Amino acid sequence: MISFQSGIIFRIASILIFVLWTSEVLAQASLRGRVTDARTERPLASADVRIVELSLRARADTSGLYSFNNVPAGSYTLTVRHVGFDSVSQTVTVPASGSLVQDIALATVEVTEEVTVRG
Repeated sequence: MISFQSGIIFRIASILIFVLWTSEVLAQASLRGRVTDARTERPLASADVRIVELSLRARADTSGLYSFNNVPAGSYTLTVRHVGFDSVSQTVTVPASGSLVQDIALATVEVTEEVTVRG
């Protein structure tokens, strides 16, 4: 009788673990968007896009588009960088499922120092 009860408890625990694991795997979404120049609205190819807390990185394509798949639900810091532009960090909240679109516009770096070249 004791081994029968132990077997049932083991099966119930196994099913519970499987259900919790499955719900965690299914509770993921995608994060995507477009990186552009704030002044001209042109796409910024090769912009570096990161989800800091997850150590995930994507590179914007020639249309400025980036995407992350299978992102767990939660709030994250999205950091975007591109040479010649100011970096941007934003907090994004990824839903449990579906897709979050987060477009980012970067401003050009303002050069405030004078450089003298002598030849």
